[in-house]
Amino acid sequence: MNARIDDYTTRGTIPMASPANGPSYGSARFGDDQRRHALTPRQKEVLQLAAEGCTDQEIARTLFIRTRTATSHMTDIFDKLGVNCRTAAVANAIRRGII
Repeated sequence: MNARIDDYTTRGTIPMASPANGPSYGSARFGDDQRRHALTPRQKEVLQLAAEGCTDQEIARTLFIRTRTATSHMTDIFDKLGVNCRTAAVANAIRRGII
């Protein structure tokens, strides 16, 4: 099953089966791993601008944020995508269909 789950769908806890309906496993956070690696809408904006060749300073000016915030967004994007440079982040995002 290849359903796409957006960030807003996966925020709550989804209860597992109750004893009346079968074995009980407590409750589980649905999509914890996916959410941990999913980019926020703002991170997607930052990554799109990086893909267009913008520097952190240009990203900051465009999005009305501090340069340090743009840099932090890029660092978080690198962590989530498992890369260590802008080029790899953009290539990875294009390959995954994120941008």
